[in-house]
Amino acid sequence: MNTNFKFLCGHVANNNGYSLNYLNLLYFISENEGMTLAGLAESLETDKGNLSRLLNEQIREGFVEKKMDSEDNRKIHVFITDVGREKIKELNKICITNLDYLLKIIPDDEFMNFISTLTKLDNHFGDRTKEIKEGELQV
Repeated sequence: MNTNFKFLCGHVANNNGYSLNYLNLLYFISENEGMTLAGLAESLETDKGNLSRLLNEQIREGFVEKKMDSEDNRKIHVFITDVGREKIKELNKICITNLDYLLKIIPDDEFMNFISTLTKLDNHFGDRTKEIKEGELQV
C-alpha cells in the first residue's frame, strides 16, 4: 500500500515538474514554519547539502524564504510564502481528485469506516511520534 501511495505522490510531483523530495520538503516547511536549517535537516534526516540545494530551488521559485534569527544571526529560519501556500493548494486539489477517483470502488458505508480508521491511526501515530521526540517512548 505504501509503495502504491508513494508512486502516486511521486507521479503527481513529476507531472508538475518536481521531485517527490522537493514537494515533501515544501509540505514539511508549511507544517513546521520557522524551523532552522539544522532543525529541518535533523527532522527530515537528510544531509545539509541536499537540503540546501532543494531550499535554494524553492527560494528561486518563490515558495519559501529564509529569515535570520533576530537574536542570533547565525541561525536561519525557513518560512513558506503565499506563493508556496498557493502551490500546495494546487497540488492538494490534484491529489484529492486522484484519491476520490481511486476510492470510488469503496461503498459509502465502508468508506466512512475507512476514513474513521485512518483518522484514528493518524492521531495515534501523531501521539506516539510526540512521545518519541520527547523521550517518553522508546522504540
